[in-house]
Amino acid sequence: MISARQVRGAMEPQYRSASVSAIRPLASGMLNHVYRAQLSDPPCDIVVRERHFTDPEYGQFFAAERLAYPLLSRDRPRVPAFLGADESGTLSGNPLAVFGFIDGTRLDDLLEDRPSSRLLRALAIAIGHVHEVAAPGYGTLSATTHGPEETGAFWQSLFEAEAATLARLYPASAENLRSRIPEWLARLREAPPGLVAPALVHGDFHARNIIIDSTGEPNLIDWEAARFRSPGYDLVQILDLNLIRHKGAGTEFLSHYLATRRISASPDEAMKIIDVFKRFWRIRMGGFMCLNDVPGCSYFGFQADYRRYLQEGGFLEF
Repeated sequence: MISARQVRGAMEPQYRSASVSAIRPLASGMLNHVYRAQLSDPPCDIVVRERHFTDPEYGQFFAAERLAYPLLSRDRPRVPAFLGADESGTLSGNPLAVFGFIDGTRLDDLLEDRPSSRLLRALAIAIGHVHEVAAPGYGTLSATTHGPEETGAFWQSLFEAEAATLARLYPASAENLRSRIPEWLARLREAPPGLVAPALVHGDFHARNIIIDSTGEPNLIDWEAARFRSPGYDLVQILDLNLIRHKGAGTEFLSHYLATRRISASPDEAMKIIDVFKRFWRIRMGGFMCLNDVPGCSYFGFQADYRRYLQEGGFLEF
């Protein structure tokens, strides 16, 4: 459990005289423990995220919030206030960051029923505003490795890196992956630029990271995985994890998104491009969670089942 002293330290020097109280657990995820607390000056509720799992390939220890928020237009999309961070973990032993509390309902709790057309449109507009931020190239928010004209080379490098990781453990899966790369790169070369050209992406765009406030507007939280990537990479999770369970919701969301971004493609055409990013996301996240024994493999099935798919080489159809 974090202490008031640690939270105050993360917010210095801007909130040096602040009093922090009533710290209590709010949630616990794959990478972070989340707490809610009260701040006296200014009086408000705050949220503290404490990183409890270290993976150098995933997340940037809250640097992404500090770097991403200034790139966004005011309230487009809505994001929590960033109040400070201890990125090195010197205060508590783990990196932590402090944010303003957003009063609302997590989208995950609203999806028992099919989301309304109004909500689907609001979600599409919110993530569309993120993707309107053009990027200097592909990479992290602090350094890019490939220029805007190197879409194919960038994604090939990511797929090849995953294949190399798989080859040490599951050679059949690595061979399967490498055999499909040319087909996927060909799709990206033919894709509308609005889906593949480098842009700011949230990096973890799914229902548990979206708070719907009292006005019905989406607020995007947890920007730890923000990157400069192809926009299509951001659409995968909400489509594949959340909207797939409601007939027609994914197509309607995607229609609103394409209209918001003025991308000349039908939802079916766009899905053929998004499928490439879905493959990468499933490979990366499934392997990360299962091979590291991190809770969360329910996204992909039980860990034992996913390992079997990796061993047999059929994971691309999973």
